[in-house]
Order: sequence, then structure tokens, then C-alpha cells
Amino acid sequence: MHKRDNADNIEILKTSNGHGGARPGAGKPRGVKWPSTLRKEEAREKVRQFITERLGEFLEAMADNVTGIKHLMLRDPKTGQFQRVTGDDKRREGSIVSIVPTLDLSGEK
Repeated sequence: MHKRDNADNIEILKTSNGHGGARPGAGKPRGVKWPSTLRKEEAREKVRQFITERLGEFLEAMADNVTGIKHLMLRDPKTGQFQRVTGDDKRREGSIVSIVPTLDLSGEK
């Protein structure tokens, strides 16, 4: 009973001098969004539509990137820079390409 009296006293103190508590009409109404929020939602929707329209292309590109079979890079011995090697490039033959050892995922020792 003592706790209830204390809670009642706190409510009286909050409202008796006009400080504390919610004020009617203060703030924006429920459900109203700021203009900046509306702009962000519109931008997100445009991005979602853009990606959805090209989803097949994106998945193909991701799969190609994972397999890594679309290009071959070799280091130029003169400049030290990596360059893309195309199918008709003669540097492919006789070049030393380092191969990363493959992992044995079969679980056998």
C-alpha cells in the first residue's frame, strides 16, 4: 500500500506544476512521416526495382565471379603489373601460373 501512495504522489507532483508528462497536441501525429523519410523510402524502392529487374544478370555475374573462369591474369616480367590474358594471347603458352592447392573436402585422410 505504501508503493501505491508513493506512485500517486509522483503523479500529483508531475501534474501539479505543469512540468513533465505528455502535452496534448505536442509532436507530430501518429503515422505521419517526415519528408526525409519519404525520400529515403522512395530511393529504397527504386533500388529494389532496379535489382529485381536485373536479378538474373546479377546472379550469373556472381556465379561467374565465384568460379573465376572468365579471365586469366599474368604478371608482366618487365613492368611487374598484372594484365588480363585473352584467348588469342601467345603469352599463355610457356607462362608459369601459380596454382593454389585445392582443398580436399571429402574428409578422407
